[in-house]
Amino acid sequence: MSLISCHAVFDQLGNPDLVILDASMPPVGISLPEVKMPCYIPGARRFDINALSDASSELPHMLLSPAAFQEKARALGINQHTKIIIYDNVGIYSSPRAWWNFKVMGVDNVYVLDGGLPAWVEQGLDTVTTPGKAIVGGDLSVNFQFSKVIESAGIIDAMEKQSITIIDLRSRERFNGEVDEPRPGLRRGHIPGSYNLPFTDLYNGEFFKTQEEIELMFRKNASGKDEQLVFSCGSGVTACIGILAASICGYTHLTLYDGSWADWASNLVLPSE
Repeated sequence: MSLISCHAVFDQLGNPDLVILDASMPPVGISLPEVKMPCYIPGARRFDINALSDASSELPHMLLSPAAFQEKARALGINQHTKIIIYDNVGIYSSPRAWWNFKVMGVDNVYVLDGGLPAWVEQGLDTVTTPGKAIVGGDLSVNFQFSKVIESAGIIDAMEKQSITIIDLRSRERFNGEVDEPRPGLRRGHIPGSYNLPFTDLYNGEFFKTQEEIELMFRKNASGKDEQLVFSCGSGVTACIGILAASICGYTHLTLYDGSWADWASNLVLPSE
């Protein structure tokens, strides 16, 4: 299970083999309730998704190279056997993106805090006003998992073979092209043949809905637990909410379209609906 409860984390505070990461970021294109910052779980270190993205790319939030990610993770004090807990100040919003960054790099001992900082605060657990810092660097070694990421060319090839299911986590209005994209200059619409599952449909407050409820949503489009599911959104952040939800439900072949609609829509050669 990739989720961990607030009290399970609270009971481990002070464990030297535990690193808690705050991956909060402002929601894009949607208004969501959030715990106002600065507010942190004691000892939590900042995992800035923007700062831990490829600055050389014209696209937002693109994955770092394995070597660059390893360097950044070590700077956070993460070792080979560290247990990593990630949360955000919305509940489950940007933390799955940070979680998937680690999973893509072959790091398995990583979890998302169920309900995030809102649940932590609601349960009356301690908070502080400044983030923690690594005392010493870590020794993490990464192992990039190529099957967990796909580019537009791979999607086109798989679409021709009808070998994947593409799930778009954007809102229905954006998926259907009824509203402008929040990023200026992007065309409206969606990848042909993709299915829409707005990430907000997966929520019950700051928590996920029950596994049974989420499985019903996936069964509408995904036939089997070993089928390849490709997840997309605006820029690869909320797509990871879908990946986490599918992982909880037992789906095993999960892939992120890292560039997502920001990449697809900016390439006018690629088809759209």
